Amino acid sequence: MVCGLAILLAGGAQLVRLSRSKDRVVVLDEGQEAVVGTARAKVVSSRIIGDLLHVEVEVTPPATGGIAGETAADPWSLLAGGGLIEPRSDQGSCPGIRLDGGVAAPLVCDVVFAATAGTKTLAFRWGDVQRQWQLAA
Repeated sequence: MVCGLAILLAGGAQLVRLSRSKDRVVVLDEGQEAVVGTARAKVVSSRIIGDLLHVEVEVTPPATGGIAGETAADPWSLLAGGGLIEPRSDQGSCPGIRLDGGVAAPLVCDVVFAATAGTKTLAFRWGDVQRQWQLAA
């Protein structure tokens, strides 16, 4: 009985601590742009074609101050159906990205995943920063 009460009190203290945390996950909508590390990224659109989910994304390196040769081998991932899904390497146009500092032209890509039912959230990670978008498809 004493152990159960101790666990209950510890759980309550943890809930209070978490409710006061200032860390919030912001999930963007399609069309919204975000700064991700030294780059800017935006989900342009998403659509299901057959059994594949196609997500058109735009990534722009910084006009100045970027680090030449920064790379992200697999910056995209999809949270859907209760699991994390990696992009299809045999589909799409940009599974990896290389952003050279000083180049301001956006890179537009079609990132492809296996289609799943339910809510879909696309994540883009660059360095230690990650941003997420809620997909319409």
